[in-house]
Amino acid sequence: MYFMYYSEDASTTKFLVIAIWILDTLHISFVCHALYYYLITNYAVPTSLEYIVWCFFAYKIYYLCRPQVKWLVTAPIILSVFTHLGFGVGLFFSSTERELR
Repeated sequence: MYFMYYSEDASTTKFLVIAIWILDTLHISFVCHALYYYLITNYAVPTSLEYIVWCFFAYKIYYLCRPQVKWLVTAPIILSVFTHLGFGVGLFFSSTERELR
C-alpha cells in the first residue's frame, strides 16, 4: 500500500519502511510464541511465570526509585532472579543427565 501511494519517496525512506515492517513482523511472531508458550504449553504451571513477574517487579522499582539509589535497590533483586534462574537451569540439566544414564 505504501509503495503504491508514495512511489516517489527517497530510497532510504523506502528501506526504513521495509525494515520497520520486517521488525514488526518479527515482534508479532515473538509475542505470539510467548503467548502460546505461557498460555497453552505451560497452562496451570505457575512457576513458568515467576521470572517474568520478578523482572517486571525489578523494572518498576528501578523507574520508581530516586536516581541516587536506583541500582542499589534493584541490583539485589536482579541478582536473585538470575541466581534463581541459574539454579533452576542447573537442576534441570542435572536431572536430565541422571535420566539419560
